[in-house]
Amino acid sequence: MQRYAKKLTWHPGMSVHYSNGKKGVTTTTSHGGFDKDVKTMNTIMTQILGRTPAKPFIENEMKGY
Repeated sequence: MQRYAKKLTWHPGMSVHYSNGKKGVTTTTSHGGFDKDVKTMNTIMTQILGRTPAKPFIENEMKGY
C-alpha cells in the first residue's frame, strides 16, 4: 500500500502509518495482518471512540484460526 499512498485523496484527520514491525502505532508487516496486531487494533479503537478503550485488545485475544 505504501506504493499507492502518494495517489490517495487526503482528508482532514487522515494519517498513514508505515510499520517496521518493531514500534509505532502498528507493528504489523503484512497487508492482511492488521486485524491480528494489538497495537493496530487498539489505535483504531481509540480513533473510533475518541479515547482509550475501556477493555483494550490483548495479545492472547489476537490469535487467528
